[in-house]
Amino acid sequence: MGLGLPTLKSRSQRSVGRTMMPARGPGPQVIRPPAATPSTKRQSAGRVLTDAVLQLQRETIDGVNNLTEEMRQIRNVITEIATILKDTVKK
Repeated sequence: MGLGLPTLKSRSQRSVGRTMMPARGPGPQVIRPPAATPSTKRQSAGRVLTDAVLQLQRETIDGVNNLTEEMRQIRNVITEIATILKDTVKK
């Protein structure tokens, strides 16, 4: 049945990668899917890390651009206030 539980083997066999080997200890052994090769692990981990880094860089750039725009708006408001104050003092 498909309960998502690992399949158990008899005491005389256990799975190592794709080959069956005799069990070394008493009790049932769990069959594990073949492990990824070290180069496959490095490649996929590197790609995921690279994607995450690129996404973080895009988010950082977007944040900096938003901050730059807000600071321009603040500068414009401060310039406008300074102009109004200068005009008020002259009168």
